[in-house]
Amino acid sequence: MAKKDMANKAKTREEAAEPEFSDEVNRAFKIIVRTMSWIVGIVFLMIIVLPQFNSPALDSLTQIIFYIGMIDLIIVIIIEFSSDSVKGLLGRIIHGQDA
Repeated sequence: MAKKDMANKAKTREEAAEPEFSDEVNRAFKIIVRTMSWIVGIVFLMIIVLPQFNSPALDSLTQIIFYIGMIDLIIVIIIEFSSDSVKGLLGRIIHGQDA
């Protein structure tokens, strides 16, 4: 009897640990993260290439691009760490559910 209870508790914990999201939500989340990751990659590639032109205007542009890349990288990290919450928010937005 005790073994059944423990098995049921283990199943309940597993089900509660990972909520299921619809394919639309998972697809939207994947597109958002992939797009932001590409932005980070392109921005940091531009930071390497643009200073080679030795132009003061491009240097100031590189500084602005660096800040954009850092902010985007921080946002990607936060989204990845709190992916369940973000997917829940996307589910409410996509499916029009109230909180």
